[in-house]
Amino acid sequence: MGRTRRSPRSLGAGRTVRAVPGRPPRQLRGPARHLRRGPEGPVLDAASARRRAPAGAMTALQAPPPPPHQPHSKKEFRVPQPPTVHPQAVSPGVPVGWPETFLRHRAGDGCPMCANDYSADDIGWGLVLRRGEVANAYLWRSGRLRGYCVLIHRGAPHAAEPTDLSEADAAAYWRDTLALGRALTAFYKPIKLNFSTLGNVVPHLHSHVCPRYAGDTDPAPGGPLPWDVLDNGRQDEAQLQADAAALRELLEDA
Repeated sequence: MGRTRRSPRSLGAGRTVRAVPGRPPRQLRGPARHLRRGPEGPVLDAASARRRAPAGAMTALQAPPPPPHQPHSKKEFRVPQPPTVHPQAVSPGVPVGWPETFLRHRAGDGCPMCANDYSADDIGWGLVLRRGEVANAYLWRSGRLRGYCVLIHRGAPHAAEPTDLSEADAAAYWRDTLALGRALTAFYKPIKLNFSTLGNVVPHLHSHVCPRYAGDTDPAPGGPLPWDVLDNGRQDEAQLQADAAALRELLEDA
């Protein structure tokens, strides 16, 4: 019911395809010799598809089939290779953006921190608080953050990274760091301590230890400290000397 007979030869022009009660029959336009019935309706045959495709285009009928699925095998697994290193990073010259003396200092040649007098109580940059197992702790003069300290590995030999140290020296460096951090916590009562082992300007192993404070006394509450807070300005000398004396007492038995 509701369907008309179709020509066994073709769906020709003007021939009724389907009749729907209450609606006029739908007509096919133009010759339909190139059409054949598929599971989802009329489709183009190969010759007509080629004629209708743009010059040089590959039709779906011409495209090669996708490769068969290859099941994963442990034998096919390959370890990911490291990314290609930019040639400049391994060139004998200084990489762009790094200090001109960086590579020499990293190797220990003329390193300014190696030249420090670690027996002095005042090295200009800061006042010594403790001479630990392998590192000295200093209350730093620069910056605008009260309690800013720097822990410097004494060497020798020169070390640029914690990974340059032996297991024993690495453990000792960490013990020296913890002793300083505990003294700062006891004296300043900070809400947080920041430990930063950088060395991007002077590649000698050292760590910045910074108390962070609640309220408006902290220059960047809830976030990292801007470098200019530690590098620009100068601590009040009288307070620096008084704080250093109190911290030395706390570190005597550390």
